Amino acid sequence: MKDQINKVLTAMDAKPISKAIDEDGDGYDDETGEEIIDYTVLETAAHVSDNDLQEYTAALVAILALYMLSRGQKTYKQGITMLKQSGVDDKQLELANGYAQVGKTTKDSYEAYLHNTLSDYMNDTSKHILDILNASAKNGWSKEQLATSLRDIMKTDEWRVQRLARSEEHRANTLAQVDSMSALQAETGIKIVKKWVALPDACDYCKEMDGKKENVDNPFLVLGGEINLGDKGTFLNDFMDVEAAELHPNCRCELHFEMEEM
Repeated sequence: MKDQINKVLTAMDAKPISKAIDEDGDGYDDETGEEIIDYTVLETAAHVSDNDLQEYTAALVAILALYMLSRGQKTYKQGITMLKQSGVDDKQLELANGYAQVGKTTKDSYEAYLHNTLSDYMNDTSKHILDILNASAKNGWSKEQLATSLRDIMKTDEWRVQRLARSEEHRANTLAQVDSMSALQAETGIKIVKKWVALPDACDYCKEMDGKKENVDNPFLVLGGEINLGDKGTFLNDFMDVEAAELHPNCRCELHFEMEEM
């Protein structure tokens, strides 16, 4: 699944770079015979259109929606087992209908998040392209020198593609877990809590969240909320409510679920 995400992200990254490389010049210099570079046209080519952004968002949503459903179904079954082990009788669990689809609110929210994330990502790519165009104009590079430098963006940006792919796989997984447990709670009427579990090598902010419990329908950290570590710094959540155990890119925190104590 990660390879599928990588493929979409790589194609998205490559499109404005390829457009900038392939854009025709503005004729040839009479003295040198070099192709004259029209930087105004190239600067326009460096930006991803809204239609392209929608296309790539839709492609990622299609991949991740199937993954979320699969992970949600697995977590839902584990939730049934957890409730049985907690003493819930089979008659009450007859109300559980199974996890047939990702909740609309979760899916819509994640799609909006993906759109904003990809927009920020491509703005960074466009900035890299424009920086190279400015350097080319300043130093009088040839079209081939410019093309080589633009192609090098893909080499240096590979880590960004890998990081985003890992982050979105993790986010999709943890959001699906929360969504499926929310569905199980709604169907059975049994209150379920989610618990943040930080790994030993987690960052200080994630370690601060370790062990925190919330009902599956409540965020761990609301938009505008803070994690204050005193002299170590403060994490300000200025993006969206943190519903799952994922605080930042490359986060690997986990979720555990249990029945709420009466």
